[in-house]
Amino acid sequence: MPRKQIVQFDAAVSIASTDRLLLQQGAVGTEFTHATVSQLLAGGLAATFAVPKVTVFTTDGTFTKDPSAKFMDVYVCGGGGGGGGGARGPAATAKPGGAGGGGAAFKARRFRASDITSPVTVTIGLGGTAGTAAGADDTVGGNGGQGGTTTFGSHITAHGGGGGGGGQITATTSGGGGAAGMTGSGGSSTGVTGGSAGTSFGTAGSTGSIPASVATGGVGNGGSGCAATGVASAGSLCHSGGPGGGSGGGVSSADAANNGGNGQRSAVFANSTTAAGGTSGTPDGGTVAADSPLYPGFSGAGGYGSAAAGGNGGAGTQGGGGGGGGTCNNTGTAGTGGLGGKGFCVVFEW
Repeated sequence: MPRKQIVQFDAAVSIASTDRLLLQQGAVGTEFTHATVSQLLAGGLAATFAVPKVTVFTTDGTFTKDPSAKFMDVYVCGGGGGGGGGARGPAATAKPGGAGGGGAAFKARRFRASDITSPVTVTIGLGGTAGTAAGADDTVGGNGGQGGTTTFGSHITAHGGGGGGGGQITATTSGGGGAAGMTGSGGSSTGVTGGSAGTSFGTAGSTGSIPASVATGGVGNGGSGCAATGVASAGSLCHSGGPGGGSGGGVSSADAANNGGNGQRSAVFANSTTAAGGTSGTPDGGTVAADSPLYPGFSGAGGYGSAAAGGNGGAGTQGGGGGGGGTCNNTGTAGTGGLGGKGFCVVFEW
């Protein structure tokens, strides 16, 4: 049967009643509009319109192919790494906050429906666990957990980001979780050192170095670490996968407080507001819910660090890394890291 695809049109289109149409008005990437369908129906055309069937998985499940489908687009995203928890250490000693978790990988692939044998097992990668806050004096924060892997059978796989390192109690850095690559998960931080890069284009977690041109800290493509001075780093923007989480604020050697690092976004959300790092007024790092189920979302922001208490890190969404927890002095209450964003799978059939 003949197939026609209309990308854009301004006048009546001659079609046969047996044609299968995928209708779209405007530029490529815009959604289907009822106005477009109404214009065609108003012309008295007896056409059969094929609107893609969309199936979204946010938990493990089984996909059953539509017998009338000819093609399938499959999007998969792994789980983001969890943020590291804040430390609790002696006064007059620089103590960095917990580091942000690494972002997950995102992949999209088109298949001929005839190449997919139904049913297909779908496994959704969970977000990495949150690093625990130090529960005793002179104790480092817990490391965040690695994000899980999302699979659509054996056809396509997206790996998870690495967990961020816990806050430290000496003048050293906390290392961010590594970003997932196309063929491997991001490495989790062991505390001081940033997690390794996932194989094939992943990036290592930041070790918290601060470029002179950025007063609030540098950004890494994995999770962001906290500097030895206690100054947090913002999360990292990602153009193809989940963004890395912002680090928690630390406490300086003069017992000065530090704000948490801001979260970041996937590049597809160009005009969206990112999560704000924790401050004295709002100590917990922010979380931003993704406004589309089709693409990686946002990373969590880091919690506020101060002598008295540390704020909690914000959670990542849809493959974004969790934010790091804020650090505090002994007898204070440190912040926990943020959960990594859960993965997803979306299947289009037409």
